[in-house]
Amino acid sequence: RRRGHGHGHRRRTRERRRRGHRRRREGRSRSRRRRGAAIPPPTAAMANLGYHGSGDHEADMDQFVALNQLDEPCAAALRRLPSMQDQKIVMGTDGGENVFMLKEKVRNPSGVVMSRIRKLNPMI
Repeated sequence: RRRGHGHGHRRRTRERRRRGHRRRREGRSRSRRRRGAAIPPPTAAMANLGYHGSGDHEADMDQFVALNQLDEPCAAALRRLPSMQDQKIVMGTDGGENVFMLKEKVRNPSGVVMSRIRKLNPMI
């Protein structure tokens, strides 16, 4: 018999469970999302654009800003990029590794876009 863990400990544990307390798993935070959580399906706008855009660059840029709810300084920095190709790389419509829809995948879409812009243009 171990010291310090008598019957009182078991009794308290049983009482907690009866009141609705659950045992916490080791090494897991309560605030984390469950591992098996479903990823939301892509929106129709994203499915239509694919990785190459709609053909109307200005409309793609407006849609990118609106869908990802980018703040004004971020949207202005995107529009100030020197070439259309740089803008496409940042938006993910160039066929590269970046994705068009950020809102459901990251906490701060504006921060991600600014990071992409800085990678292309370290002077910004």
